[in-house]
Amino acid sequence: MVPEPSPLAGVAGAFNNKAIGDRNAGNSAKFNATETSSASEFFIRDTLVGAGMLPGKRYPLPGDDALSYVLHDAGSGSPATAYDNITAQGQTTEFGDVFAGAGKIAFVVSANNGSAVDQNVVLNFADGSSSTVVVTATDWCDSTPQPGNLRAGRTSERWAGGAQGLGCGLFATQTIDLEGETLESITWPVKPNFHVFAIATDEAVTVSGTATISGSAQYSPDGSVLTGTPPTFTATGGAVTPIYQWTRNGAPIPGASALTYTIVPGQQEVDGDDWNLHDGRRLGGIPMASRRYRDRGGHHRGTRALQRRARQMDRPAGDGH
Repeated sequence: MVPEPSPLAGVAGAFNNKAIGDRNAGNSAKFNATETSSASEFFIRDTLVGAGMLPGKRYPLPGDDALSYVLHDAGSGSPATAYDNITAQGQTTEFGDVFAGAGKIAFVVSANNGSAVDQNVVLNFADGSSSTVVVTATDWCDSTPQPGNLRAGRTSERWAGGAQGLGCGLFATQTIDLEGETLESITWPVKPNFHVFAIATDEAVTVSGTATISGSAQYSPDGSVLTGTPPTFTATGGAVTPIYQWTRNGAPIPGASALTYTIVPGQQEVDGDDWNLHDGRRLGGIPMASRRYRDRGGHHRGTRALQRRARQMDRPAGDGH
């Protein structure tokens, strides 16, 4: 499965904590970052998968399957700065038009070292108005969710200096109706043990038109230039302005966010490399087009592997979560 990153992954600086790690003592994750003197505690990646909370997969929101969410997949073995959730430190997170098509939202949350109860979260809208909602995040290892929370999943173990047989999990908040407003940013409370792993929305996106990549399939010392022609994106609330991202073999290329990309000499030396253009907000969710370079007789020639999906990015059918 190609992971579908959370829409929050396309928001610069949104994530500021790493809570999901691998099963080894040298892991860089620390969900309990507020406890500087304590050993690292975090969700063990394989137990999240076993509990039906696979990062990079879209799930319906517990209690309201008209909304869906994706947990961000920072990748196995990723460094300490490969964050996967938001901790509330009084900051304002600017979304641009990431949630422009949303009519309703909810949060997928958890808290460390005790529940974060009745926190004021300020929703800021495109017309300059704002609204304060009260949100609670249940302690990750509590067996009973706090009022206003529903369990999104519970693992069989956690890491706390080593694997512990203590079940911990994530929780869904109640649905918030935006009442026709366009969500532009959120100001979080000053409560660092309050963690937001995803923002669930009812946004639906459709894709129409043909996506292509054009450009010379023959490598030259000056570098081949690839040019993408995107399809049209339409969301529930109107047109969508894509955020473009080129990838090589599935990995985003830093800074490659325009419709054209010049291959740097030496990059294409691997036979079978795939170069792709994506909508960066939903990288992996809406592949636009790709081109594969192959080495035959010392020359790099291209065979275009067009990937076009004109499908609605809607909620999946309920699967028990």
